Amino acid sequence: MPDAPHCNSDAVDYVIKSYRGCETVMRNPETFTVDDPRFTTGVIVGESMLSTDGPRHTHHRVPWATLLRSHETRRRATESIDHLAGKLVHGIAGLTTRTADLRTSLTGPLAVGVMNEILGLGADPTDLWDWYQHIVAGVTALTEHGDVPESAVDAMRRLSHAVDAADLRAGNQTRGEVASNAAVVLFGGIETVDGSIANLFWHLLTNPTAYEDCLARPSALDGAIEESLRLEPAASRVDRYATEATTVDGMEISRGALVVASIRDANRDPTVFADPDRFDPFRANASRHLAFARGPHACIGPHLARAEARAGFDAVTQRLGRVELISTSPPVGVVFRKPEELVVRWS
Repeated sequence: MPDAPHCNSDAVDYVIKSYRGCETVMRNPETFTVDDPRFTTGVIVGESMLSTDGPRHTHHRVPWATLLRSHETRRRATESIDHLAGKLVHGIAGLTTRTADLRTSLTGPLAVGVMNEILGLGADPTDLWDWYQHIVAGVTALTEHGDVPESAVDAMRRLSHAVDAADLRAGNQTRGEVASNAAVVLFGGIETVDGSIANLFWHLLTNPTAYEDCLARPSALDGAIEESLRLEPAASRVDRYATEATTVDGMEISRGALVVASIRDANRDPTVFADPDRFDPFRANASRHLAFARGPHACIGPHLARAEARAGFDAVTQRLGRVELISTSPPVGVVFRKPEELVVRWS
């Protein structure tokens, strides 16, 4: 669950594609910052860990990182993930058509349900999904058209009420700050986790040998998860603004420029990953991928993303047995990448 990528209304000035260059951009907030008035997500959700650097970022981020990484949260998450994955697949197994779209029946609902449980919101999952979708759509509309739709404002208001009702607390943050950061955590915990699980299924079901390897050897699944994250990071880029003139990958970058670190390209850098476009569950250095970012805005819940991917695969294969794709598409999206559908059939 990385901080959500920066959404902006500006033309891209520079795109960094090398592994080393992307690390440089992500690890140096003094030179490449998210703390810029052009950052549109802050207009929708308010100031948060996503839109700040330095001491303010620490104030916003640390309580949430502590919460998600605590022993108690890990314990509850493990129970919730396994239970929800099993429950969702049990419902799929009862379909008389013996076909289902894993995107709508498993990967999305699992990501929503786990975040609802972990944050203790007690919201109706359908409502939570609806609020989240409207908030994301609001950021997109503001980016593209300069207007904030009332539906996004209303969704943020409803989420804030749910946070208040759950008495959710995070360090010494105000209620408004808690609601803003909860929205960011939901963004990471739903959008990118949904994509990560969906991309894993897509890679395995379009690579029959790798799929069989994962059925036969549990260790292969761990490698497949990392390799899927490498080839198709659910969040394919992060955006920063240059605070001073500098140089990256031989490019002279001007002060104030919008700089995109292309995680997807960095994860296919041939100087780091041999034969980079090939899906290989046994790749020795697959875990060096940058899918969870680097630096102060790195993911605060990678253990949750990995656990949900494993639980989803295990639940499907244990309850449905071998499944086959009957309708899908490769992962698509400029920033957030995942297949539009994953329709499978089982015997």
